[in-house]
Amino acid sequence: MWSVPWGFRYGQASELDYAVIDTFPCHAAPRWRSGYLVDADSGTYSLYGYPGETCPGAPYADTWQCGMTGPAERNDWRIESQHIDSFEGQSGGPWLGTGDILAANHSGYIEYFDFFKCGFDMCRRNFGRRIDGAYDQFIRDVSFDY
Repeated sequence: MWSVPWGFRYGQASELDYAVIDTFPCHAAPRWRSGYLVDADSGTYSLYGYPGETCPGAPYADTWQCGMTGPAERNDWRIESQHIDSFEGQSGGPWLGTGDILAANHSGYIEYFDFFKCGFDMCRRNFGRRIDGAYDQFIRDVSFDY
């Protein structure tokens, strides 16, 4: 079973860009990973996945998991970083915090103006949809075995 928030499916609201896939009874979701962190703060995060391009040093595309680890900061419903890069095909991948705990799902890049963060330059950040209270409740409403 899968579910997408109504506001994203019909309105394309970026803050609702997430989904839940419940594999019960084949796989019990809480045992698949160590769980997830609600309201993660700024810190060090890792973003790994199977991009459509070839990872640096990998012989073939789509066969090697690659990614980066670096500092990221909380910004409203996002976790964003100017230090962590990604490739096409990594959308939806996990942003993992300390202990490989899921904190966000990768969305892509965002550009915005913030003089205090980036001066006169545009801020260009790689970001993930942070798991907040609304996202947590959505997971609980959709996942039968959580």
